[in-house]
Parts: sequence; C-alpha cells; structure tokens
Amino acid sequence: MRICHITSGHSPNDDRIFYKEARSLSKKYNDVWIVSPYAEIQPSITNKIKFKFIKKSSRKLTGRIETMEELYKVALDFDADIYHCHEPESLAVATKIKKKLNCKVIFDSHEMWSASIAQRFPKSLHRPVSYLYKLYERSKIRECDYVIGASWAISEHLASIIGSQHTETILNCTPADIFGGVRRREWNNETIVCHEGNLPFARGLITMVKAIEIVSRKHPVKFKIIGDVFGREKDWLESYVKLNNLSRIIERTGWLDYGDVGPALADCHIGLVALQNLPNNVVTSANKEFNYMYFGIPFVAPDFRLSTNKLIREEKCGLSADSRSPESYAGAIMHMIEHRKETLQMSENARRVSDQKYSWIHMERKLFNIYEELILRR
Repeated sequence: MRICHITSGHSPNDDRIFYKEARSLSKKYNDVWIVSPYAEIQPSITNKIKFKFIKKSSRKLTGRIETMEELYKVALDFDADIYHCHEPESLAVATKIKKKLNCKVIFDSHEMWSASIAQRFPKSLHRPVSYLYKLYERSKIRECDYVIGASWAISEHLASIIGSQHTETILNCTPADIFGGVRRREWNNETIVCHEGNLPFARGLITMVKAIEIVSRKHPVKFKIIGDVFGREKDWLESYVKLNNLSRIIERTGWLDYGDVGPALADCHIGLVALQNLPNNVVTSANKEFNYMYFGIPFVAPDFRLSTNKLIREEKCGLSADSRSPESYAGAIMHMIEHRKETLQMSENARRVSDQKYSWIHMERKLFNIYEELILRR
C-alpha cells in the first residue's frame, strides 16, 4: 500500500501534513511519501516517511502552472494507491493522476479556499473570483473519493458538495507524543500571556501588543511570543517596544523546532488568538487553540470566529473579544487575571476536553477509518 501526500505550497515538515497525518499513517503503512517543494528546514525524525522534493518556480505569472506540472510528473511516477492532496493546485494534480491510474484521492482542505484565494485580489474582484473558484472546486471535489475539513465549517461546506458520507472533520489537534507531558504550573504574581506561531499584522500583532501594554499598567504581566515576527512586523514591534519601554515585558523565543513548542508553552497562563476579521478566518481552525487546550491554557479569541466560539461556548475554556480592539483584549485578559478561580476552572475544562476529544489521538482514529474504507473500496 503506497500512500502519497502531495502539496504544491506546504513545506515537508508542515505541522498537519508531516507531524500529524503522515506520522500517524506510518504506524500502519510502510510506504508513506510526501512530495513537496524543497525546504531548507526538514524533519529531523522521519518515522519511516520518505520525501521527494520538487522545484518550486519563482516566476509570478507562470510559476504556479510550472510547479503543478512538476508535481504531476513526479507524483505520477509513484503510482500510489492513495493520493492525499492539500490545496487547490495539488487537488488538480491528484484528480488528473486519478484519470491515469487506478488510485483513490483525498482532498484535505485546511482553508476555505474560495475566501482565501479571493483575498489575494482587489476587493472589487472578491466576489467574481470566489464564484469562479467555487465552480472549479465543485467539479474537482466530486472527482475525489473522500474529503477532509480542518474545521467544522469547512467540512460542512465540503459535505454540501460531495455528501456527508464522504466527508470527515480532522481538527488540528495536538500530538501528545511530540508536545510531551503536562506538568502542574505555578501562577504567582506575574501572569504569562502567550501567542504561539508566526505573528504578522493579520494575526493580531498590534492588538495583542497594545493590549499587553494596557494590562501591564495594572498587573505584572509578560507577553511570550513563541515563534517570531518578521519584516514590517518586526520593525513595528521593535519600535513600539522601545517607545513604550516594554523590553522586560515582551519576549520572543525565535522560531522553534516543532518538538520545542510544547515546553515553551508549558509555563504560560493565558493564550491569545487575535486573527483579524477576514472571510477565511471566520471558518478556519488554528493549531494554537488546541495546543493551548492541551496544556490547560485558557485563551482569548476573536468574537467572529466560528471554531473558537464553539469551543468557548461548549467547553468553557476561554473568552471572546473584539480582535480589532486592544482595549477589548486587555479587558478579557484582566478579567482572567482578576477572576483567577474562574480562569483556573477554564484551565481544567480545557485540559479535560483535550484529553477526551481534542488531542491528535482522536483525530488519528478518524484518519485510519478513512484509509481503511478507501482500501476496502479498491
């Protein structure tokens, strides 16, 4: 049984593709491949997973087509039993391969692509671009054997095209074997607030930093950026920190190996998610929410975001706020600090439901079920 993950845009060590899905599949199947663009940083532990790299074209106009052609040529040679694709370009490649080979195709949608692609164009073109992509998507998804949504809302959308019997939700939950055990942490006078991952403006950098500055006027607080900021965001952050004398409050770990993220999170008290209100952000679901929950870290998240609001409403593990407003986020953070008993209960809730249904082991079972069903259909 040969399984081939193909991606035109993700790195070979992508959190979802490599550290979660491919590693899980390698427990049951001996011939698991990832075909992806080359990346300087590659997984140090491969778990029997094999890699084939393609050259990603740097040309702006024709680059995507050239990359797709290269991906098709390389992936076709594998003659895999199942092709598992992760974005619109690799979906086109996989369905084209299916016409040549007796194979199965899984489309794993991390984004609401109609919204994500439309956002790359001027606002006046958002609606027609989204409409045209939906036409393409409906055609291609109907050629798939199974589809996976990385959030509940994405899965609902996919099921409306192919049917719920061929659709599954596999959330970006935390792999416990990588993130390690959860230890009891102290919460004394200082509160450690964190954000995990890359932090550009669109993910709420300004809202978070200004909120922390407001909170620091009243409470001892540290803001731990587990990851880093780059480019314009780095320039803005360093200028703001210097101007407001925040160097003792804001800490950046720098970019970490995936296995080092867990220990960096373990001592934090409150997590932040502050994505800005863009159509794709309404329906997607982030890794960090589940990473926070794994460590029992209650979080503050945008009030427009469907997945986090579902978690907050049903699991009582955080608060929602207006991600455009530093004052709103500061208010939520201070509420958590000042109502510590309530916050500690949120922490217990987060840890419990992570164990019960939101750790990767639960998603892994769903992944195995999909593959077992497709193998039986061959």
